This record gives sequence, C-alpha cells and structure tokens, in this order.
Amino acid sequence: MTDASVHDQALRWFAALRDDGADEGEWLAFQDWLEADPEHAQQYDAVQRLWLDLEDAAGASGIVAPAPAPAPAARRRPPARRVSARRRLVPVLAIAASLVLAAGLWINLSARPQSFVTTDADRIVMLKDGSSVHLNRHSRMSVQMTAGQRTVTLDEGEAAFDVVHRPDRPFVVVSGERSVRVLGTVFDVLNHKGRYRVAVQRGAVAVDTGADDAGTRLAAGQALERLGQARLIRYSLSPDEAVAWTEGTLIYRNASLSTVADDLSRYLDKPVIVGDPAKRVMFTGVLQVGDEATMARQLEDLLPIRISRSSTEVRLTLRGQD
Repeated sequence: MTDASVHDQALRWFAALRDDGADEGEWLAFQDWLEADPEHAQQYDAVQRLWLDLEDAAGASGIVAPAPAPAPAARRRPPARRVSARRRLVPVLAIAASLVLAAGLWINLSARPQSFVTTDADRIVMLKDGSSVHLNRHSRMSVQMTAGQRTVTLDEGEAAFDVVHRPDRPFVVVSGERSVRVLGTVFDVLNHKGRYRVAVQRGAVAVDTGADDAGTRLAAGQALERLGQARLIRYSLSPDEAVAWTEGTLIYRNASLSTVADDLSRYLDKPVIVGDPAKRVMFTGVLQVGDEATMARQLEDLLPIRISRSSTEVRLTLRGQD
C-alpha cells in the first residue's frame, strides 16, 4: 500500500466521521483501520492537523461567514451544530491536502494545566487542539495538554465535549476514579453530588468507572449512569438529548425528585430542598431553563408538589403536607 493510498483513506475516514450520521459500526471500523498499521494513524493525524490550520486560514480569508452575536446562555447552540458547520469546509480540505500536507504544520500545545470555573453562568471553552468544552453552571475543571495526551479533569459539575480526534494524543476526561477515553465525539459528562453520567451524542467513548466496569464502550445515543454506590445503569436516549442542557432543556426519565432538585440548585443559585415524603416522587418530563418563578411553575404543573421560595432556599413538599 503506497503512502498516497493511505493518505486518501485517511481523507475519506476524516470526511466520513465528520458526519453526524456516522454510526457505531463506522467508528469501530475506523478504530480497526487505525490499529492495522502505524502509518494509518500518522496519515490521519496529519490530515487532522491540516484541517485545523485550513479552518483558521479559511476563517481569516472570509471563506466562512462570521458567527452571529452569541445567544443568551440558556439557548446557545450545542457543540454538535458547530461541527456540522465545519463540514462545509471538507471539500476545501480534500483539494488542499495533497498540496500542503508535507508542510508539517503543527498545533502548539501547552503542558501547563489551565483551570476553569463557572458560577451563575455557563461558558464555552475553546481548547488549543480545536476541541471545545461547554462548561455548565457551577462547574470546575482543569485542562492539561502534553505531547502524549490531552487530559481534562472535571472536579465538579457538567460539561459537553466536542473533541477533535487525534490518534497520537488520546483525549481523556477524569472525574475522581472514573475516566472517559474519547475516540472523537460529542458527549456529556456529569459529576455532581455523587451522581455520575456519560451520554454520547456522536461518535464513541470508552468509559472506565472502576476495576469492575473497565472498558465499557458507549456509542451515539447511549448513556451510562451511577448514583452514589448504586448499580451502574446503561440505557439508550435520543442523541440530541445527550447535550440538551446546552439548549436550555433538562430532560428526565424516571428521575427522583431529589435528582431534579440537585440540578435546580445549580440553575437557581440556591439550595433546593426536598421534604421526606416528596423524595418518593419520580419525574419523567422536560423542564425549560428559566428564572426561578418559571421553573417552579413548571414543576408545580407537572408534579403533585408545592413549592415554597425564600431568598435563601427553595423547598419542595407534597401537596397536602405541612
């Protein structure tokens, strides 16, 4: 197999995996192709580096229209849609690749860790490798990029990741003793008050939640969740549901009211306390992120609960309970 043919294959794989419709089979086949020959990974890495440089050059020359003014935090577009917009440059990449691949363009990565903290607003963080992280409210993470690995440590909160695939630099998200190894994907990680969840919108990830669960693989439309020391649960969901919060939508499937309250505490910037009888209430439904009065009204309309609000807390109790 000649270098030219490997390069062409790398281009085809790159274009195919930028498609939101790429399924688990394609990702697994891609992984097999990468591991079949070291040259495959080298050529794909070169194509990936070239893509990032061409994207920067295209943006500077006006090929890509300027982005509109940012939307309000609760209604920002999710990272996956930004990826779809990038695919418009794939023809440019295919034409230019054979001309400039040998230039050996490289992305400067810093080995110094960077810390990011959010309080009452979410934030989009653009990483130096072209990946992006949408960090939810009241979250804390650090990022370290070295020659051999890209590591994000999510100490608290929630983050939606849109990861640029780099075969020579694994992307790993660490939360306590758990880790997610990324094959190149859009996915969400939640680490909050003993609740841990990974949900995949596009691509595939390998999740290690401890010695007993090492190597669990998730594809688009799959999620893995554990609450405290409870049994690990794997389930299916709509791919867009994985990062729905980036659009201001909170989706629940048979979730305890305590779980809903923990989420609301982050959005309302005050404790949301559930009375003992109300803790037995389970909720399946959708909440739209808004101000305190709006979110309280949604819950009262959907559940048999009463909500009491003060300047310091929000309390949820069953209707008819003192």
